[in-house]
Amino acid sequence: MDKETSHRDSSSPPPQESAKGSGRPKGGPVLQPGRTIWRKARAERLAVLVDGEEFFDAFVQAAQQARHSLYILSWDIDSKLHLNRGCDEPPLYLGEFLSQLSEERPGLRVHILNWDFSMIYALEREFLPIFRLGWRTDGGVRFAMDDKHPLGASHHQKVVVVDDDLALLGGFDLARNRWDTHEHSPEDSRRVNSKGQNYGPFHDVQALVQGPVAACLGELFRWRWQRSQGEELAAPPETESDPWPEEIEPAFQDIEVALARTLPAYDSEPEVREIQRMHLEAIASAQHYIFLENQYLTSWKIGRALTERLREPESPEVVMILPRRAVGWLEESTMHALRLRLLGRLREADKYGRLKVYYPHVPGLGKEEFVNVHSKVLIVDDHFLKIGSANASNRSMGLDTECDLALEANGDPRTVRGIAACRNRLLGEHLGVPHGEVEATVQERGSLCAAVESLRGPGRSLRELDEKPPEWLDPELLDNNLLDPEKPIEARSLVKMLLPHETRLASKGKLAGLLILLLVLGGLAVAWRWGPLSEMLDASALASWAYQFSHGPIGVLLVLGAFLLGGAVMLPVTLLMLATGLVYDPWLSPLYALSGCLLSAVAFYWIGRLLGRGAVERLAGDGLNDLSRRLAEHGIINVAIMRNLPVAPFTVVNLVAGASHISFRDFALGTALGLLPGVVLFTTFSGRVKSAIQDPGPWQIAAVVAAAAGLVLLAAWSKRHLMGEEKAGA
Repeated sequence: MDKETSHRDSSSPPPQESAKGSGRPKGGPVLQPGRTIWRKARAERLAVLVDGEEFFDAFVQAAQQARHSLYILSWDIDSKLHLNRGCDEPPLYLGEFLSQLSEERPGLRVHILNWDFSMIYALEREFLPIFRLGWRTDGGVRFAMDDKHPLGASHHQKVVVVDDDLALLGGFDLARNRWDTHEHSPEDSRRVNSKGQNYGPFHDVQALVQGPVAACLGELFRWRWQRSQGEELAAPPETESDPWPEEIEPAFQDIEVALARTLPAYDSEPEVREIQRMHLEAIASAQHYIFLENQYLTSWKIGRALTERLREPESPEVVMILPRRAVGWLEESTMHALRLRLLGRLREADKYGRLKVYYPHVPGLGKEEFVNVHSKVLIVDDHFLKIGSANASNRSMGLDTECDLALEANGDPRTVRGIAACRNRLLGEHLGVPHGEVEATVQERGSLCAAVESLRGPGRSLRELDEKPPEWLDPELLDNNLLDPEKPIEARSLVKMLLPHETRLASKGKLAGLLILLLVLGGLAVAWRWGPLSEMLDASALASWAYQFSHGPIGVLLVLGAFLLGGAVMLPVTLLMLATGLVYDPWLSPLYALSGCLLSAVAFYWIGRLLGRGAVERLAGDGLNDLSRRLAEHGIINVAIMRNLPVAPFTVVNLVAGASHISFRDFALGTALGLLPGVVLFTTFSGRVKSAIQDPGPWQIAAVVAAAAGLVLLAAWSKRHLMGEEKAGA
């Protein structure tokens, strides 16, 4: 199949699923077009790239051979990414590299489509990459941000396509903190990001493919570009150049592979859950073993499928390679806790000792550092292999956009050997032994679990993951729908429902006002990101700074100004409440905090009213449409209730309310009533914590516990009330 016939018109969306159901036909294939996969296509060559050193080298070599088109589909990207580490050549940085390619080849067009990421990731990423990549390159490099997804979702596909002839897809982004070698050495000085900071070992896997399957991925990119940018890209012509990197030996040749996707329901487009169905079919098909290497393990459907298999008397062995723990406190208390809960249920179901869960251990890393397993690999019985961007999480199964590549052996001995070699290579790296030794031990023992257990050693190796949740956290109380949702938040049409469909004014005055607001917010974000304000990103620092002025007449103005500034930079309002409770006495802190919250809410309500619906939508994106419509349906009551639920950032709700036809009276009264209990509890909680630290008596500790319990009960009541109305209105 040539490139001209391997894709349809790029303006039309990729085909959606045509069949439903969950059961696998007995003896049938896992990869079924229209059900578990998008489509099948030939791969002339396929290689499995392990770790960043291989991936980045392959990307550079392939991109250097591009003649007509280079597509990059990403979740994150860093223009200052150092690509060529570990060699004597001058440093090669991504932004400069792409610009140079464009200058040297006038016929080459580079298109980069990056997720228009949530502000929660702003401090982890390059600030405003659209400017760095857009201003510093000529017209041959096009960079765009894609926000065409439901509220709370992300574009998580990670694909590079060269001339529709070669592609890379998997878990890697061209982003910071990704490069590493197979050794994952604790002392590797090359493992440093674009900010000059050292980071821990990182493990990931990417597929490199050549042939018609690459044209399918080029089509996927052009569809995404047309949908987000409104511009149709032409497919590139055929080229005589061979972009395959010379030093890479393919693991498979002339083989049929499959592409599977996750696409959430959006606008008029139905959801696509090919990846979820593919995982469930693969697990159901296992006879001997299931090997899973993944960043997360929180999908309740995958967990249920594994649980059912482990309960069988003749269940397959299940070997998992996971990171030792999550990265960052937020994931530690959410995704990590959900993983602990799922693992607990799997262990309860493992009556026959077929489950083994490991993490890679490298001596010298210490307790706080570990190999960050970021890969998304599933291998079953040496007959099925999947590599892609999808985690074993609810988000990846239904909410985020994902793209996986998979293949089945279908009895072909060459493919069976290739899949087994991939498994042995991954295990060999983690165990610190040659992959040939893994192969021989598996054959000798006749059991994957027994082979791994016999090869585990005291040095670099795999260690059992048996971590328990912290005493303060009960994973059974966590809400999957909130922490790891599998569906978009409903009622996406809030703005359209709250506002009449009047003609949107696009006057110069409104556009100028929007631009000024953007510049102000951008300036404040810069101050928080790099300036002295960055030292005030925690409650204790805010409290220390404010305490100097708390007893003077400027104290009240300080609090009000802090809440206004915090609203402008999307600082969590709860953080400001906690800081207020730490600084002021128990009688003043609730009054000051409530005044600050109301001032910020009112200010951004009127900013939203001034800008209007169209401007607010342009400012915050289509995610505004996904706030609950009940905000308007029940006026004061639901405004009050939703102030105690994390449906959207505080400032976003205020802007949307102002841009809507919610009356100022309902908004102000609902906000005051809704915030009052939380303000009192948050300020009391932080004040009691301060008192307990200064005088750790039983009454002080009891007060802390009581305030914390009040916060939990308030959130639970709000959620229950809202859920009750949802059922009543269903």
